[in-house]
Formats: sequence, C-alpha cells, structure tokens
Amino acid sequence: ACHTGALHPTHVLTAMGLDPTHAGCTTRFSWSRFNTMEETHRAADPVVITSVPLTLANNATQTVEAVVVLLEDSIHAKGDAQKAAKEALQFRTVGHPHPPEMVRPCVEAWRAGLKASGVDPNQRCCQFHIRTFVDENSRRAEEVATAAIVRYDEISRIGRREDAKPKNTDWAAMLAAGRNLYGDPDQCIQIIDNSIKNYSFNILTTTFNFGGIPHDLIKKSMRLFAKEVMPAFR
Repeated sequence: ACHTGALHPTHVLTAMGLDPTHAGCTTRFSWSRFNTMEETHRAADPVVITSVPLTLANNATQTVEAVVVLLEDSIHAKGDAQKAAKEALQFRTVGHPHPPEMVRPCVEAWRAGLKASGVDPNQRCCQFHIRTFVDENSRRAEEVATAAIVRYDEISRIGRREDAKPKNTDWAAMLAAGRNLYGDPDQCIQIIDNSIKNYSFNILTTTFNFGGIPHDLIKKSMRLFAKEVMPAFR
C-alpha cells in the first residue's frame, strides 16, 4: 500500500511485532462487498500455502468471516504450514472513515474465527489507525487539526475522483467516538480511551503529518504525544 517500492520494512508491520524478514515479504489484500468467494479462495490460497503473515484490512463483516472460514478450512486440509498462516492472522482498521458500529461486528467475527481454530485473540494484533495532533492549548489543537482534516479529506476525494462535497462534519461526535485524535494531552488520553472502548483494539498507530500541518508543529505534536500521552498507556 503506502509502502510499495520501499526496500526497508514498513514501520506499521514492525510496530505490530513482525521481524524484518516477515515484514519484508508481507502482502496486503483488501476485500470488499464486491468480491466473490471464488476470488477470495483464489487470492488467499497461495498465502496459506506459503505461510505469509496475513492482515485483514477490511470492514465488511461478511468478507472478514469468509476469509477466516477459508483459512480455518485450509488448516484442516493442508497441515502445519496453513496453521502457521492462520496464527499470523491480524486485523486492521482506520477510525475516520469507519464508525464503530461498522467495525465492531468485523472485529467480533475475526475474534470468533480465531477462537474457533484454537487461537487466543489476545495474542493477535487488532490495529487501529487515527489522525493525531496534540498541543498544550486545546483550542489551538482543534483549529489546526480540523483545518488539516478538511484539507486531507479534500485531497482524498480528488484521489478517489469524487466530485460531491461531504456533508457537514459532526466534529464533536467524531471526537467523542474516538475517530479523530486532537486536543491537549489530557483530552487525547480520554479520546484514546474512548477509541479503545468503541473499536476494541490492542495496537494504536497514528498519522501526525496530514493535511499540510507545518513541520515544526508536527514535531512538537509528536514530542508532546510521546512525553505526556503515551505514558498513560504503558
């Protein structure tokens, strides 16, 4: 995806616990409601055969269930190599485009599939990604972050070739649900707590550089996050 063409392992996979060898040979597949079961079988079978770690970057419950069942069936059919692939199954989602009510059934399906094959879901990575900006002044954090998010979304719509402008954003609801992360350090800690409750994840990844935020503010935000937000979750 965003790491295509690079020779070094992506920081996302290394943060999820993959060693450089496995991170360097990992392939990402994304399924949607437009894919058929036949396509799922055809795409995933080589992954199962070669025991490459697999992450579900998907938010359609039926396709999450389909892939989990597919890998479970492959374990019984093909032995230890398939079991290794099954036990590497991870889950990943992103907060801002996907509300909790869309993601929770997918996470539940993923965990149920792991349990059904004898894998403890707590030993697998459920990753949640969110856009982040931290400032000592909560009002300034809101002003910088919301303006950057608007710019980010405008650029994304151009990339997706969407002409229609988005509906009015309910910023307070997005923040309360933990779908965006900005504010002073104490607010950010509370937002992450809300995100955990709503999305039920055990790995948090963030984007600090988005929407044209000035580089000096990005660095300041990252340092503040590391110093005053991260220690609350150790």
